[in-house]
Amino acid sequence: MTEKIRRVRWVQLDLGEEEKKALADCIDRGWIAGGGPATQELERTVKRLVDVKHAVACSSGTTALMTALYAVIPDARRAAIPTFTFVATVNVTRNLIEPVLVDCDPATLNLSLKDLSAVQWDCVIPVHVGGLPVDMAEVVETAEKRNGWVIEDAAEAIGAQYRGKPVGSLGDLACFSLYASKVVASGEGGFITTNSDELAEKCRQIINQGYAPRNEEAPWEYLHSSFGLNFRITDLQAAVAVEQLKKLPRFLERRSRIASIYREMLNGKVGFQQVPPDRTHPYYLFLILVEEPKRDKVIRRLTERGIEAKVTWRPVHLQPFYRHDGRPLPNAEHAWRQVIALPIHNKMSEEDAVYVSDQLLNILVS
Repeated sequence: MTEKIRRVRWVQLDLGEEEKKALADCIDRGWIAGGGPATQELERTVKRLVDVKHAVACSSGTTALMTALYAVIPDARRAAIPTFTFVATVNVTRNLIEPVLVDCDPATLNLSLKDLSAVQWDCVIPVHVGGLPVDMAEVVETAEKRNGWVIEDAAEAIGAQYRGKPVGSLGDLACFSLYASKVVASGEGGFITTNSDELAEKCRQIINQGYAPRNEEAPWEYLHSSFGLNFRITDLQAAVAVEQLKKLPRFLERRSRIASIYREMLNGKVGFQQVPPDRTHPYYLFLILVEEPKRDKVIRRLTERGIEAKVTWRPVHLQPFYRHDGRPLPNAEHAWRQVIALPIHNKMSEEDAVYVSDQLLNILVS
């Protein structure tokens, strides 16, 4: 008898009538561009969630990172960035600030604190890999000693906590993504969080063509007091994000349950991204490590059985655009050759998680 193949998606949106109504409301009130009621509600919601003074909505996680960098230039000239990250983290620095690539920690896959201390920088962009928080106390302490800036790349980490504090409240600035695959999704979009009044105002001007604060005496005048670009989120995207954020507790609970099934069933058979006890993981990604000679075969066999799995990012220093002969970054290279991102999403069933685990176990012994 032929084994029945069950399709398990790597990501699946969880959108419903609430999001449809929110979009219709934007259209009905005639405001679909940025800066409207939905954008303002998104920023208020994010401030409460992340427990910060300011949230600035942007058109993407990438533009959030670029805005944050513009806000700290020219004080910052060299940015330490983990090589084990999606390439956008480094792309934003090009032509703005010199990137200094840092190796990853073999257990957490986040940036190596040891390697961070070995290079020169005045800005660090710690990436919360897959959503797992970096050891931010150590990062912030190191930055303070160097009088440097800390910009969290929290694109994957919405809902994560480090020592009881929300990710996004731990550095000078933090940048989140609302891309379609993320835990909270609005198609495209992102936001910046900060407790600095000065940085928040800089960011607001940068995303909006450098507009000065509103001139009450002549509100009709185009007045640009600083450099800026159009990095605004639309109210349509913001409206979807607001409704998605209302569902965040349910999304996190579902992902945690799927992760628990994977860990229980695969324990001792594969390696896992290690989650220290002082932080919570929102599981945007569930990462396993398989011995290098087997990894590609495992991916192919999972695909044949209807299971969408991915290899996370090739380290930046091995990307064709950035390839270089700089100092060795062996942990990231080793991790990349072993890592697999198993399916995990807001609508995934426990039965799907069991199926993925069973199929993976069968593949590993075959």
